Amino acid sequence: MYKSDTIQQGINQTILYDEILNTISNIDLINLIIISGQILVIGAAFLLLTNAINSLIDKVQERREIEQRVTRQIKLFSKYVMGTIGLLTILGILGINLTLIATSLGIAGIAVGFAARDLLSNLLSGVFILFDRTYQVNDAVLIHNTYGIVRLITLRNTEIKTFEGNIVVIPNSKVVDDKIINMTSGSSLMLSSISVRVSFDEDYKQIKEIMRNVAENHDDVMVNEFNPLKFRVEELEERLQGVEIEMYFTVQAINEPWIKGDIFEKVISSLMENEVKFHRQAPNNEPSYG
Repeated sequence: MYKSDTIQQGINQTILYDEILNTISNIDLINLIIISGQILVIGAAFLLLTNAINSLIDKVQERREIEQRVTRQIKLFSKYVMGTIGLLTILGILGINLTLIATSLGIAGIAVGFAARDLLSNLLSGVFILFDRTYQVNDAVLIHNTYGIVRLITLRNTEIKTFEGNIVVIPNSKVVDDKIINMTSGSSLMLSSISVRVSFDEDYKQIKEIMRNVAENHDDVMVNEFNPLKFRVEELEERLQGVEIEMYFTVQAINEPWIKGDIFEKVISSLMENEVKFHRQAPNNEPSYG
C-alpha cells in the first residue's frame, strides 16, 4: 500500500512539473507583460496590506501595552500568512493547478496540513488572548485545572508557574476553549478567604473580631480603605445547628496559598485559646462540638 502511494505521488509530481513547464512555454510576449503587470500589482497590494496590518498592530500595542517581543511575533506571523496567500494568488494567475500541487505533496502534505492547522489554531488563539487581555503576565489564574502565576504569554503557549514551583505550558488553543478564572486582573494583589464553622451558641461577633485581629496584625495582609476586610456569616442547614463565618482579605497573589494557610492556622489557634466550640459533622450525621 505504501509503495503504491509513493508511485502515485511520483506520478503526480511529474504531471505537476510538466504542467508548470507547459504553462511557462505557452506564454507569449504580450501575455508575459500582462501577467508580469498583474504580479506586480498583486505584490504591491499585499505589501501595502502588510504595512497597514503592521501599523494597526503598533497602535494596538500602544493602547494595550503589549510587549514588543510579542508584537514582533504577530508581525512575522502576518507576514508569512500574507506571503503565502500572495504566492497562491500568483500561481493561480499563471494557470497552475493548485489542487494538483496539494495532491503531489501526498502523505507529507497531509502531515504538514495537520501540523499547520494546530499551529494556526494556537497562533490565532494567542492573538486573541493578547489583544483581549483576558489575563496578563503576573496574574494569578486558574486555567485548564492549573492554578498559579502567569509567567509568559507567547503566540503559541501560555506558561504558568504553579505555587509548587512547577512550570506548566498550555497551548493557547486549549486556553480559549476552557474556563479562565483570573483572580487579579492586572494587579499583583488578589482576594483570598478562610472560613470556620462554630457552634450555633457561640457569639459570632466575638469570633469575627478574633479573626479580624489576626488579619490586621499579619504583615502580609493588606488592610486599608481600598482593601477592607469583609465577612460572610451564614447559618448552616437547620439539622446541623451551626454557623459558618468566612473572612475575605487581600494579599500578594504570588504568596496567596502560604499566607492563607498561615492566617487559618493563627485564627484556629486564637479561637481555641478563647475556648470557642467548633462545629463538625459526626459520622451519624448528628452535629458534634468540641
